Amino acid sequence: MDDARAAWSVPGFQLQHYWIMLAEGMLELYANRGRAAWTLMTERWSALARSQLLRVAIIRAQMVHLRAAAILATATETEDPRERRALVRAAERDARALSKRSSSAS
Repeated sequence: MDDARAAWSVPGFQLQHYWIMLAEGMLELYANRGRAAWTLMTERWSALARSQLLRVAIIRAQMVHLRAAAILATATETEDPRERRALVRAAERDARALSKRSSSAS
């Protein structure tokens, strides 16, 4: 993924950046590195949002789902009960957002 990213000459956040973000996030979760996945999502989320790609329903659903999964994985890794509660609340917000979008599409 690093080699592919290094070869891109287009600045900004394009569709290929979305695919890399999705793949890297999933890879971190697969490797049981929830906090790394959460860090990746928080560091790149604003660039993703600025790109307008979140206006595409499937992209928004995939990324919000991945973010919530990263949040919950991080919650299972932390020893701090306050941080865990805050993380679970953040994941619940993402779940509500997904549910709200899903029910409005039917």
